[in-house]
Amino acid sequence: MQTLTLNCPDCNKVNPLLLESRMTVRGVRRRRYECKGCHHRWTLFTKENEGRPYKPNGWDVYKGRMDEWRSLSKTQAKTIILSNKRQRELAEDYGISRQAISLIQTGRIYKDIYEEIHPPRTGPMIYCASCTHWSRNRCGFEFPDAGDTFATECSVYQSK
Repeated sequence: MQTLTLNCPDCNKVNPLLLESRMTVRGVRRRRYECKGCHHRWTLFTKENEGRPYKPNGWDVYKGRMDEWRSLSKTQAKTIILSNKRQRELAEDYGISRQAISLIQTGRIYKDIYEEIHPPRTGPMIYCASCTHWSRNRCGFEFPDAGDTFATECSVYQSK
């Protein structure tokens, strides 16, 4: 098995400290590193199953019958996704937790319904390196997540 060694992009020292690792909504692993020598921080995004075969879990068998397991109808889920009411009020109205309302509104559960309303981006990815605010391998606004495809969601992106 091949081991991956990372070098700091600033000072080129080996084996930085991993500060944070989490999945993004798009299913990409986001890892935040800090160099032990110069304390420079950077973020790497990687596809989760890259290089490994996909192994279906037990839940994949039931995806066709997902509606049997759901406590809300499609129209109720759509109403929650589009609602401007407070999450606490929606939770009381539908008899579910506030956390469940949050998961529905962010597309983590009832994802198929969420993507009908808010389809995922299909256009070309925009990279920070093509922004006028990008210089010396850093964002001029000092966004900590800047780099790679962050510009796709950046509100201040300006093409060079």
